[in-house]
Amino acid sequence: MLSWDLAALNPPVSQDDIAAERASLPHGFRLIGSYGRFAKVTDPYLKAAEQILLRCTDTAFVLGNIGDTAVIEPFIVASPVGERIHVEARWVPGHVWGHILEILLDPWPVMGGESSRDMIAMGKPVVTLHSREMPAIDLQRDPALVTHHWAEYVDRTVRLLQEPSTHSAACQRASALALSMSEGDSFAKIVAADVARAVKLVRRKRSFVGRIGVAMRDVARPRKARYGLD
Repeated sequence: MLSWDLAALNPPVSQDDIAAERASLPHGFRLIGSYGRFAKVTDPYLKAAEQILLRCTDTAFVLGNIGDTAVIEPFIVASPVGERIHVEARWVPGHVWGHILEILLDPWPVMGGESSRDMIAMGKPVVTLHSREMPAIDLQRDPALVTHHWAEYVDRTVRLLQEPSTHSAACQRASALALSMSEGDSFAKIVAADVARAVKLVRRKRSFVGRIGVAMRDVARPRKARYGLD
């Protein structure tokens, strides 16, 4: 695994390209959202976005990329803020969208990959909900924006949108994080911590499975003896 290449994650983008993409998105609103595979978009994630829009009436939530929209489209139709949820069902230029979005909402339980790194490299906030499926990703996020339940995820995002100083501070932390992830020694330490955390998780799961196996064996023994199966 290589350290982050900031030049590749945040290349020069023309204002014409930004304007062209922005023209296809809701006008008159601040934009938050993500541009990853739609397979990562889940109902709890959409509900969190809905709660954010209910509290921030000047904001729209946008999703862009390819994939099945079967989860997304019915949600939009039923949502009270559906007119402020917009989908671009096509490949979108992430390096351009990164300049358009104010905040990237990390999907869950499978988080963003390159899209999140893009945003952080551009000095933009990424709000994340901790996932037991990808625990090590927390070390590649701003600790102040790693949340542990949906209400906290919504609250952190709302604060970023409603408090300019909070958003500015988060942008500065994102830039500092990107720089640390691009430095070989710092990144190596983070990767080592990632591996240690993953190993610990696997060992914990194996220990649990082992305990279950012992319990089942102990239950089975008296039954076997009762029916003369030993």
